Amino acid sequence: MPLTTVARGRVYEWSHAVGRGAQSGTGFNYPQTMCLAKGGVAYVANRGNENNFGMRVNEVKIGGPGEEELLAEFFQWGEGDGRSTWPFGVATDGRDQVYVSDEWNNTISVFDSKGKFQRKWGKTGSGDGELMRPAGLVCEKNGNLIVVDSGNNRLQVFNGEGKFLAKCGKAGSGDGEFNQPWGVTLDQAGNIYVADWKNHRIQKLSPQGKFMMKIGEYGTVPAPAGAFAVSYMGPYMSPAGTPGQACSIIPPTSPWIPTAISTWPTGVIIGSVSSTPREAPSPISSAMPR
Repeated sequence: MPLTTVARGRVYEWSHAVGRGAQSGTGFNYPQTMCLAKGGVAYVANRGNENNFGMRVNEVKIGGPGEEELLAEFFQWGEGDGRSTWPFGVATDGRDQVYVSDEWNNTISVFDSKGKFQRKWGKTGSGDGELMRPAGLVCEKNGNLIVVDSGNNRLQVFNGEGKFLAKCGKAGSGDGEFNQPWGVTLDQAGNIYVADWKNHRIQKLSPQGKFMMKIGEYGTVPAPAGAFAVSYMGPYMSPAGTPGQACSIIPPTSPWIPTAISTWPTGVIIGSVSSTPREAPSPISSAMPR
């Protein structure tokens, strides 16, 4: 059934879906995060199933209906360079390098645009440059990599070679504090948006890591008039959010938690939510930043 969305005076018509449930090829298996590269190419980090089948990053060329093309698969389950145990974040920079986090091994692995392993870094710990369950990744325009250091409740910034540059955040529920943050993205001005998972909110930080605003709160909201079904995990989705208010898929009984996050050039913030720890995310409604 066609899906039409109106946002800020623009009309968006649903076109088609890309992928299917699969352990290889253009399909996906518990996809956790994705990023877009030049030429309509998407890199998708797949967690795989309990038997480690389907765990990988696949590089897919997105075309018209039925035209997607598999370009590469890499970071499959296993030991050693270029292999993974618990992949999550994926990001690409302006030099066609792809960065992937491994929550279990506390490492960041780097590949070229075709999936050839280049290098990795990471050491378990809480010191500068050390990691504890690294999750979301995003590259700044200058090529630096922002890592959501989830277990240490902070963000860390590295250059492309893995040299520690800066950090921000600490454990807590105050402004600029985190409780197991997960996803991260940037807007066109370089501002940072973090899915602050167990604080049930999204935080906006300046490019220097200074707190600017927050969106969302613990709880559920009533199903609005005209809500429509979007997910087998929840019967309603609000077509629009309100800054500073809760915005989420609204199953009647469960307070969900924000996971992945992205922004549109128009300024709309888009996120996804999960109801259990490290579960595959489902989509949520959008909200306008202040």
